[in-house]
Amino acid sequence: MRPLYHLLLLVLICVPTLSTNAQSNIRYGEYFVVFEAEDTDSDMSKWTIRKPGDAAYYLGNDLEAINQGYLEYTGPWAAGKEHGSDVELMYKFTAPSTGEYRMVMRMYQPLGPDGKGDQKNDVFVRLEGNFTTATSKPTSELSTNHKFWGRGVRKWGSAHKLEIGGGHLDARYALTEGEEYTFYMSGRSNGCSIDYILFFDDTQRKNVAIHDDIAVTMPDFLPNGPDQIGPVFTSVAQADFEENSTEVAYIAVATDQSDPISYAITGGLDNENFTIDASSGEVRFKSAPNFGSPTDANQDNIYEIQITATDALEFSTVQDITITVIESSSVVLGNFDTEELQIYPNPARSTINILHGESDFFEYVAIYNTGGLLVKEVFRLDQKALDISDLNPGTYFLKIDKIGADSGSTLRFVVK
Repeated sequence: MRPLYHLLLLVLICVPTLSTNAQSNIRYGEYFVVFEAEDTDSDMSKWTIRKPGDAAYYLGNDLEAINQGYLEYTGPWAAGKEHGSDVELMYKFTAPSTGEYRMVMRMYQPLGPDGKGDQKNDVFVRLEGNFTTATSKPTSELSTNHKFWGRGVRKWGSAHKLEIGGGHLDARYALTEGEEYTFYMSGRSNGCSIDYILFFDDTQRKNVAIHDDIAVTMPDFLPNGPDQIGPVFTSVAQADFEENSTEVAYIAVATDQSDPISYAITGGLDNENFTIDASSGEVRFKSAPNFGSPTDANQDNIYEIQITATDALEFSTVQDITITVIESSSVVLGNFDTEELQIYPNPARSTINILHGESDFFEYVAIYNTGGLLVKEVFRLDQKALDISDLNPGTYFLKIDKIGADSGSTLRFVVK
């Protein structure tokens, strides 16, 4: 027996390890379930995961692969026709609700300039579990491997049609809430590339056109990823602005993982009165407002606008803003030499630096809002940096008294 034992041990050592990738990132919605093609624990030795840096990776014209990865079939032609073949990938999911679900995929065809639209555009699919057909074909047909095809000619598109008995039909399944289902996808056309697979309740019969990029036309159904929501506004929704100026009246600030963020004024009763810098979010009046002659819709000096922040993936968030015009500030400027006094940066987020000649010591520093209300004061500031992180975005006045000076000085700055 010992020679046989050694032979078996040698065989086990020499068998190559098959590449697998555990399915772990399914996204469930109330009426849909979506998962990435590469998120499976099946043998993927006949498939290739395309990532940035791969010469064959397709970046995309509008929106690249979600999470920067997709699966390309690189095995033999039609090798997945038989159940249990080594090019068959398995995915398990649970129906989030009872309903009639349609299955579609985001697909790309890596065709050369002379490639035909019906090449590299299909896979085999089947479903197992407690379901019934929601098509004209019997349930047994949907449990059997059939061609599933679409169009994504040199761009991201969609696979969305079953081919059964020469006819083309939507892949529709009547699923039951809480039931687990197993979906199988296997290779047919070498080169066919799949980003993700989506099952969604299609009671309303949503149209999926033949060349649709479903990531663009159905953005609510994207897989889990680092960023699938719009930017989050961190700036407050209200600001006061002193009349007779076209300086910055408000700064829109939002954060997002998918930089850069662009800003636009997209609505509001008084949007025609303003301009916005798309990069910085700085909002200005087109013409200097006059407190005594308001030009807002309600003529109450409260101007209403709507700002939209959009990230690099084209997810957007809208915030309604009010800018209140007030009379000239009651803060009185002193006679201190303002040419020597500097505040930087301006606008600022959390810290400003105060410089005046050779001095870095101030007896008293006070900050007022545009209404003349004292909002912050510091006695005996012995450093140039001043923390302003506790101030809301808006316009402020900094009043400084320097030891040995006869009077103070006030300068304007903006917190963004």
